[in-house]
Amino acid sequence: MDNENGRKSLEQNINLPDRLFSTFVEEEYGVNKGVYNTIDSWFYKNGLHNLLIRRKTIINFLCNLHDSMYSEGKKLKFGNGGLSVKLKDYLENVI
Repeated sequence: MDNENGRKSLEQNINLPDRLFSTFVEEEYGVNKGVYNTIDSWFYKNGLHNLLIRRKTIINFLCNLHDSMYSEGKKLKFGNGGLSVKLKDYLENVI
């Protein structure tokens, strides 16, 4: 997929209704609705109040996480407290 098609696809998915967006996240990144809602709430509580910016950030977070975990042959799974650690690392090092 070229960069322009990737942007178009991202913009289309970013603007989906909530239920469809959470389904997209689950299908694309293997993150269930509960984990997605936790990520969404965490970013909101940490200052990302604009929905479109927050969704783009969620996608970027999951892409970064998926790439690093996939390279190790693992699926996106979080142990006790693991998601919070990944979110804090992302906030400190990427945003």
